[in-house]
Amino acid sequence: MTDYPKAPANPLDLITDEFGFQMCMMTPEVADVWLREFNNHNRPLSAPVVKTLASTIENGEWKLTHQGIAIDKDINLIDGQHRLAAIVSSDTTIPIMITWGVDPDVFDVIDTGRRRSGTDALALSEFSFPNQNLVASVTKLLTIRRTRTLESFSTSAIHLTNAQLLSRLRELNLEVMEASVPIGQRFHLLGATSVGAFTYDALCAGAPVNVICDEFLTPVAKRVGLRSQSDPRYALSSYIDRSKNRRNNDRTRADVYATMCKAWNAWVRGQDRSIFRDPNAWVDIVGLPDRQTRSHP
Repeated sequence: MTDYPKAPANPLDLITDEFGFQMCMMTPEVADVWLREFNNHNRPLSAPVVKTLASTIENGEWKLTHQGIAIDKDINLIDGQHRLAAIVSSDTTIPIMITWGVDPDVFDVIDTGRRRSGTDALALSEFSFPNQNLVASVTKLLTIRRTRTLESFSTSAIHLTNAQLLSRLRELNLEVMEASVPIGQRFHLLGATSVGAFTYDALCAGAPVNVICDEFLTPVAKRVGLRSQSDPRYALSSYIDRSKNRRNNDRTRADVYATMCKAWNAWVRGQDRSIFRDPNAWVDIVGLPDRQTRSHP
């Protein structure tokens, strides 16, 4: 790493001209001072954004770019408070661009450009999928599945950086992902993202596509071939109907995905609907046992 100078506790010690910029090493201690002493006219901090940036720093994924810290002519912080808060939270020193002498009037136009989405990141990467948007959503849900407990989050959104999204996708089986996404699209009324993530897990567990689609998802979607309300597929169908009254957000998609996995496990084991009543737990998809065990009275 290039040996940039350490950012001073007082921005005035950095300023050499009316307007300029400098690459500096920002320490947690200095970041804390800047937030306390010079952050007087800014929007409220977003805890999820800070957490995401801090995770990026902690994982060594921070990239030095033209975006960094901006100080106006009155020595007020007008851009970069979330980056500074993430430095404090991660307790890590990072290189960052610091710009000073910015006209205070530009505050209203900072960050008004469109943020690069996960779909944008996929389009610019080495991956090529017919439905980049759904691939990004399924990858995000699979990441949540492997990194968070259901009871650990109650907010609607889980923030992943584009770098984290691409890194996770590179760890997945791309052939299985390519097969899962069209099934998510086909059964979109059950929740395309939830179905796509469930199908990915089921295919990885060795389940045939025709069993997933024809014997499990189709009865859930159409409520056909269900001989009893104790059938886990019937219970899943009812659960999804109730979920449609909830907001379509990360938590709802995660709940449907988790319940879908539990219903599948109960179905292939020949168990009744009571087996997946606990909403706050992930389960690993089981493979297919003998066909007879999947019958329900």
